[in-house]
Amino acid sequence: MDIGKQSLYDADTLKPGNYSVIAADTNSSNPSTVNSTIKVLAPKVSITPVKGSPEYGLNFTLEANTTQKLDTVNMSIGNTLIGRSASHFNYTEDNLSIGTYNITACDVNASVCAKYSLTISKNYPSLKLSQNPSPYGTPNYATVNTSLHGKVVALSINGNVVARSPNGLVYNLTNLTTGTYSLLAQVNDSADDNATTSVSLSVTTPQAYIRISNDPELFNQSGYINASASLKTAPVALYINGTKVANATGSVSYSEAKLKIGSYSIKACDTYSGACSYSSLVVVPNPPGLSVQYYKPLYNQNDTVVAVTNISSYGIQVKLNGNVIANNTKFYSFNTKGFAPGLYNVTATELDANDSYAESTAFITVEKPAISLSFTSNTPYYSATDVINATTSQPSDIIALYINGNVISKSKSRVSYSENSLAIGTYNITACDLNASSCGSAKIYVMPNPPILAIKRSPELYSANDTITATANVTGNRVQILVNNAIVANATGSATYNANVLSTGTYNITARDISPNDTSQTSRQLDVIPNPPLLTIQHNPNVYSRNDTISARANLSLNRVSLFINGKAVVSNAINATYNANVLAVGTYNITAEDLNASNIAYSTEYLSIVPNPPLLTIQHNPVLYGVNDSIRLESNITGNPVALFINGTEVANAIDNLTYVENALAIGNYILTVKDTSPSNPASFNTTLYVLPNDPLLRVQGNPAMPGQNDTISAIANKSSDSVELLINGTEVASGIGTVNYDTNRLAVGYYSLVAVDTVQPAYSKKLVFAVANTPIAPTNITSLIPILITNNQSVATPSQFQQLLHINSSAYSTAEKANLSNVEFFYGNGTVIPAWIEQNATSSSKQTAYWIKLLSSIPAKGRQIVYMGFSNSDIFSQHTTGEAAQLSSTYAEYDNGQNVFNYYTDFAGTSANTSQYTVNGIATIDNGLILPPGNKTSYVSSVKEYDTATNESDIYWDATTPLKNAITLGYNASHSVTVVNALFWAVNNHNDRLFTAKSIFNNFENGLDLSGDYVFSNYNIGNRSYGSYSSLAQEQNYTSYNTSTYSFNSKAFLQVENNPNNRTTGVSVDVYWMRTRSTPPNGVMPLASYGLLHTHSVGSCNITASTSRISLGTLFANTSEATKEPIALTNHGNSTAYVYAYGSKWVSQSHYFGPTNTTYANLTGVPWALAGRIFNIQRNWIVSIAPGSSATVYIGADIPNSTYEGNYSQSIYFVSDCA
Repeated sequence: MDIGKQSLYDADTLKPGNYSVIAADTNSSNPSTVNSTIKVLAPKVSITPVKGSPEYGLNFTLEANTTQKLDTVNMSIGNTLIGRSASHFNYTEDNLSIGTYNITACDVNASVCAKYSLTISKNYPSLKLSQNPSPYGTPNYATVNTSLHGKVVALSINGNVVARSPNGLVYNLTNLTTGTYSLLAQVNDSADDNATTSVSLSVTTPQAYIRISNDPELFNQSGYINASASLKTAPVALYINGTKVANATGSVSYSEAKLKIGSYSIKACDTYSGACSYSSLVVVPNPPGLSVQYYKPLYNQNDTVVAVTNISSYGIQVKLNGNVIANNTKFYSFNTKGFAPGLYNVTATELDANDSYAESTAFITVEKPAISLSFTSNTPYYSATDVINATTSQPSDIIALYINGNVISKSKSRVSYSENSLAIGTYNITACDLNASSCGSAKIYVMPNPPILAIKRSPELYSANDTITATANVTGNRVQILVNNAIVANATGSATYNANVLSTGTYNITARDISPNDTSQTSRQLDVIPNPPLLTIQHNPNVYSRNDTISARANLSLNRVSLFINGKAVVSNAINATYNANVLAVGTYNITAEDLNASNIAYSTEYLSIVPNPPLLTIQHNPVLYGVNDSIRLESNITGNPVALFINGTEVANAIDNLTYVENALAIGNYILTVKDTSPSNPASFNTTLYVLPNDPLLRVQGNPAMPGQNDTISAIANKSSDSVELLINGTEVASGIGTVNYDTNRLAVGYYSLVAVDTVQPAYSKKLVFAVANTPIAPTNITSLIPILITNNQSVATPSQFQQLLHINSSAYSTAEKANLSNVEFFYGNGTVIPAWIEQNATSSSKQTAYWIKLLSSIPAKGRQIVYMGFSNSDIFSQHTTGEAAQLSSTYAEYDNGQNVFNYYTDFAGTSANTSQYTVNGIATIDNGLILPPGNKTSYVSSVKEYDTATNESDIYWDATTPLKNAITLGYNASHSVTVVNALFWAVNNHNDRLFTAKSIFNNFENGLDLSGDYVFSNYNIGNRSYGSYSSLAQEQNYTSYNTSTYSFNSKAFLQVENNPNNRTTGVSVDVYWMRTRSTPPNGVMPLASYGLLHTHSVGSCNITASTSRISLGTLFANTSEATKEPIALTNHGNSTAYVYAYGSKWVSQSHYFGPTNTTYANLTGVPWALAGRIFNIQRNWIVSIAPGSSATVYIGADIPNSTYEGNYSQSIYFVSDCA
C-alpha cells in the first residue's frame, strides 16, 4: 500500500513467531529491496487462586489471565471446557469431590496455555473444649461445628455417641469424674469420607488452696488467711497449728489480727476428697510510726519530727537523746527550730507487752549555717577597688568580718569590705555567724600596682617621632621614665618621652612609681632600627618595553639616596631617584635603594621581573558561526616587531606590527589559537580557544498555508553559499543542491507537513516548521479571491467548541481585493460554511492592523490546527448576521453590528430605550446609541440579564470619556445584581478617548474597582502585541478602605456589570459606553496563533468542467466486484481559462481508491494516486490535472472492494471540483 514514499502495516494481527519482512521500491528507475526479520512474542497466561480454600464443599475461586488484554482466555478441568472470556476468566467451585484435578487455561488467539494442579481435601469438623485439663466438678463444654450446611455431626466419648445434631452441637462435660477421656467429632457425609476430628480430655482431682494476704504480718494488722477448694460445692476447713479455726462450703477466711507475735503452721483441706494444702505465717512486732522531715535539717529551720502508734488501744513513749519528752500518747510531734548544731537520737516505743514494746529510732543531724567568702580578686593590686564579700545561709543571723583577727564589720546576713584601703602585704580573712558559732576563712595578698608603660612601636624606625608614655595606676602618684637606667622624664600621674632623639640600637625602658607606698615599676625593651628609603616599582612584574618607572626616596626629608640595579648604581646621591624600566630586557633584576646618611645606613630591596609583551588579540566573534567572514586580528605591542598566528600548532599568518586572518575557512570544531611575538628580544606568546559552531540553514516559505496549483515556493538556504543543502519534508529529502534549493508546493497534496532545512557539510539543521497545504475550498457565492489562514493551538488543552478567535490582518497587503471599508470580506470553511466575523477596530483597507473576531464553530484540538479562509467578494456583504463591524465604526450607529452572532454575550446599547432582553438598567442611565452613565452616583449601573461562567469567559468594554478629566469606570462580575460590583475585573482612569479594557478570568486580586486620585497614563490599545487592557504606569493603588474586601467572595457564576465612579466620588464626567461583551477564554489564556497564506484568485464561472461516463450517476461510482475496478473519465473545459481539476469523496471500511492520470493496475499505481486505506469514514482530496480552455483530458477513477462482504450494491460518492487560473 503506497503513501508517497512511506508504507505502513499494522502488525497487531500477527500470531507469535518469526517473520521475514521485505520492503521494495517499485520505481522502475530505482528498483531496490530491504530485508528484515521481526519476532512476535507470545503473551503470558497465568492461573492464580484468588479466593477461598480448596476443601470439599467450600467456595474456591481460580482466575486465568492473559497479558494480551484483547485476546480471549478459556479454562478447562481435564478435557472439559468450563468457560471463556476476554482478557481473564474466573471459575468458582463448590461441588468437586475429594481428589486432585488438572486445570488448563489458554489464550485462544495466541494458542498459549498454562496448567495448575488443584487438590480438594476433606472438610474436617471443628472440636473445641472450654478448658483442658479440667478439674473435677468445674464447668466444661465441648463445641462441634461443620461448614457443610445441613450435615449431621456427632460427638463420641470413649467410643460412645453422646450427642448428634445438624450443622453443630454443644455438650456439657462438667459431670465427668476424674480420669482421661477420648472425644471424637464426626460429619455424617460419605462424600466427605465421614471426616473426623479427635481430642483427649483430662479431668483432674479436686484441690484445696491457701492464700495469705501478708507474710510476715505486723502484729494487730487486718490481714487475712483464705482457704478454698477447686470444687466449689466441697466443704473446706482451715487449721492453725493443728487446730481447726474455720470451716465452710467452697471457701473460708480467717483474720490475721487475732494472732499474737510468733510463727504459725497453716493447713487447708477439702474434707470431701481429703485433698489438703500447707503453708506458714510469721507475725512480727508492730513498732510506732516515726517520720522525720529532713534527717539533716539546717540550723534554726522549722523541720518536723512525728511519732504515732500503729496500735490504737495502746500509747507510745518518745525520747530525745535518752530523755523522755512524751509518754503514753497516741501521737506526738516537734520541730528542730532552736536546736543547736549537732547529732540527735529520737526513739518511739509501743507501750504494749503483746507487741514486745516495739521501737522505732531515727538520728537527726542539725547542720551549721554555711559561711561564704568571695573576693573580686585573691591577688588584688594596691589601691585597686576590689571587694571582700561574706554571707551566712541563715538570713536572720549576724555575720562578722575579721582581717588579721580584728573585727572590720558586722551586719545581718551579709557584709562587704573594700580592699583599696589595704597596704601591700598578706592578710588572713575570717567570717563568722555569731548566732551559730560557724566560721569560714581565706587568705589574700595585696600586690604592688606598677605604672603602665606604653611604647608606640617596637622596633622603632630611626627618627620616626614615636612616643614612650608611663602612667601611674594609683591616682596622685609620681612616675619616672628611665632609658638604660637614666631618668629622662618625671611627672605626677603620667610622663611622656619622644623617641625621636634615640639613635639606632637597643634600649631598656622602665616606668617607675616613686611614691613611698607603692615603689613598683614596669620594664620593656625598645629596638631603634635604621629607617630604609621608600622604593616604588610601577608594575611588578613589568611587561617588556613598557615605560614604567622605578622610584626611591628617603623617609627622612634631608637624606639623600642612590638606586642600584643588580649592584650597579643607575641613579646616585639624589633626593628623589627615578629610573625608567623601558631599557631593561626580559629577565629578573635586583633593585636596591640606599639611604646615604651615616646615622641611618638603611637599604630597601625588591626583585623586578621583566616579562615578554605579547601581541594584542582581537576575535570578532567567539564562538563564531561556521562560514561567517569574521576575522582574527593580531597587533604587536612593540612597534616594528613581527607577529604570527598559529591554529592548532600550525602557522597560518605572520606580519610586521599587525595581521588579520579571516576565519571563513575553518570547519565546525574547537581550535587552539597561539599568538606570538617572534622577535628574539620579546619571545611572547599565549593560547586561547576559538569555537566554530554550526550555522543553521534558513527555511523560507512563500505562503503558509498554501493551496494546490498556487505554485508557492519552499526554500532551504545555506548560510554559506558553497555548502550543500537539502530540504526534508516529513523526514524525506525532496530537494538538494548548493547554496539554495527551492521546492514547488504545487507538488504537495492537501495536509500538514514538517519542514526541515539541512546543511549537509556542517551538518546543521533549521528549526522544524509546520507547513500546511489546504484544499481549494468550496467558496460562498461571489467570492472571487481568497487567502488561506492556518490557526495553530500550541497549548496542551483544546479550545472551546465555540470559540472567538482574534485575527490581526494586514489589510493593506490585500487592498487590491478589498473595498475601502472592508465591506466585501467574508470568512468561511473549506466546505463553504460561512464563519460569523466582526471587525473591532481599523476597518479600512489601508490599515496594517485590522482586528477581526471570528466565531469558530468547532474546537481546535490540543497541539492541533485548523484552516479557514478569508474571501473577497465583488459586492458588499456586510450584514448583521454573518460579517459585520463594531457599532461605532458604521456611519449609522450599529448599522452592521453583528456582535450578538459572534460573542457569548454582546450588547451595543443601540436605539434610545433599554433592551431588557439583554441588560438591566438600574438608577440614572441614558440609552442613546450607547450607554451614558453619570458620575458620582454609585447606585447607577447596568448588568446583563444572563449569568456567565467567570472561569471560562473573559469580558471587554469599549467606552469614551467626553473630556480628559479624572474618571473611574468599573467592569466586573456581580453575584446578585447588587449596587456594588463584586470582584471587579478592570478599572481605569481615562485621559484619552476610545479605550478598550479587558476583564481577565482570574479576579480575586481585585476588589470593587479602585478610586485612583491623580492622573495616570495608560498604554494605547495595540492590536499588534495584544497589549490592550494593560497600563504602562500606575503610581499607586489606594482607597481599599472604602470597601471591606473580606465581605465579598468569588463566584463561579455571575452577571456582567458596568458602573461609573464606583467609589462614589462627586467629581468626574459622564461616560459613554459603546458596547460590552463576554467571550470564551483561550486555552491557558493564550490565543491560538494565525499564519496567513497568499492571495489566490478564485474565478468561479470562467471555467466549466463536464465529465462523461456511464459509470457515474449523480456523482456516484458503483462497484460490485471484489476486484479493483477502473473507469476512464473524459473531462472537458468549456471555459476561457485554464482549469485545475481535483476530486473528493467519502471513504470507509478498508476500501482503497484511485484517482489519477494513468490507466494502470491497482497494484502498480504511480504518479500522485489517491489511494489511502483506512477504517473510518473520511474525506480525501488531490490535484489531478490542468486543462486548457476548450481542451479535454482523460483521468481514471477506481475502487478496490476488499472481499465479498461488500459486494453488490456498494457505492462510492465521487465529486469533481475545478479551480480556474
